[in-house]
Amino acid sequence: MKLTFTLLALALTTTLAVAQDPRPGSYPYPPPPDRRPADPPWDRRAPDRRPSNPRWEGPAQPPWAGRADPRRDTRDEWIYAGNGGGSFRRTRGDQWVESNATGTYYFREVERTPEYVELVDDNRGAVARLYDRDMYSMPVGGDHWDHGYTGRWR
Repeated sequence: MKLTFTLLALALTTTLAVAQDPRPGSYPYPPPPDRRPADPPWDRRAPDRRPSNPRWEGPAQPPWAGRADPRRDTRDEWIYAGNGGGSFRRTRGDQWVESNATGTYYFREVERTPEYVELVDDNRGAVARLYDRDMYSMPVGGDHWDHGYTGRWR
């Protein structure tokens, strides 16, 4: 009888140990709908992979975007035949020299676009724009371009 009682006590203890949940509050099945956690306050969808800048329109542009590419721009000398002939020649960096029958004049380049190169003569207070076929000039601070010479890039 003692052995039967011992076996019965062992079986009852094992059954209770297996039936008891080792983690309080957990269920062997999903919780009922009224006990499910609420949706998180953030959006569960995948994050947007586009950049945050709304003006982004493709790959980064080089610093000279919209202007002539300085690595490929070969406009270093502009020649003309009017008034005895002459030329505008880039000497180094942004320094230019105009040589003609009346003398030598020094300019500095202030802008370079695919259409023209703009030069300023600080000594005479003049601005010159060299286009593919024409040169226009005006006084610094002026509001009207005058046709100077007809010429070309060499």
